[in-house]
Amino acid sequence: LKVYMPDLCRFTSVESTDRGISLENIGITSITYDGADRVWISTKSKGLLEYNIVTGVIDRLYGGKLPVSLNVVCYDDGVLWVGSEVGLYEIDIRSSSVRRKGASSISRIIKTSAHDILVGDKHSLNILDKDTGAMSPVDGLDLSELVSQQAVGEDNAGILWIPTYGSG
Repeated sequence: LKVYMPDLCRFTSVESTDRGISLENIGITSITYDGADRVWISTKSKGLLEYNIVTGVIDRLYGGKLPVSLNVVCYDDGVLWVGSEVGLYEIDIRSSSVRRKGASSISRIIKTSAHDILVGDKHSLNILDKDTGAMSPVDGLDLSELVSQQAVGEDNAGILWIPTYGSG
């Protein structure tokens, strides 16, 4: 994991203190910041990790409640949305509760400027109903054009960008 240090004008590696988990040889799949000096890290082999920016400690969280192989993590007002090959999970950070919200493979999660949570795999993109876990397709998106979705991004105007592999 690299972090940009503006005062040094360069990237440096994040390393845990002696009390935490090392990131060496860990496949990191995504990161998200919660505004409370914590960076949440989804990994391919260690589940969900929390990096405390102040203490420098990296801890593994929710072991046994989440798969060890995760694809993506997204922060949304006190909640972490975590996607894996076996489903979508909602984690309330304050209460440490973990609830499974869906059973399909999830590879993309993004919180939009309209506060929607968009959830997808390589061939679909849906709006998540945060209360029920139900998902409905994003309006105006032709799934036949979505050959292999690689990511989802939103610009400052609220426009979604979906790069695809093989179809532009």
